[in-house]
Amino acid sequence: MARQHRIEITRIARFVRSSGVKLKQVGGATAAYVGGQPAIHVLNPTAELILRCLETPLTRPEIVTLLTDLTDGSPETIEQDLVELLPELLRLRLVERAG
Repeated sequence: MARQHRIEITRIARFVRSSGVKLKQVGGATAAYVGGQPAIHVLNPTAELILRCLETPLTRPEIVTLLTDLTDGSPETIEQDLVELLPELLRLRLVERAG
């Protein structure tokens, strides 16, 4: 069984879409892939929006503000989605910590 690691997502850490990530429309969905990796990831609308926002480095509060402005979601709901989704995006190497 694979060991799961908890990835801490602090409020001051900055995140950016990984440089090798490409987004492509496939039918009605958006797929993400990283050059050199055999996997293609079909994104849900929230993950797609986060990846599109992370073309430039942002902190978690900056992402929440941007997504709140772009959607009808509440800041609290968006914050919870980020706390759950960012570790997975990091694990899949779709997002990385910005230097």
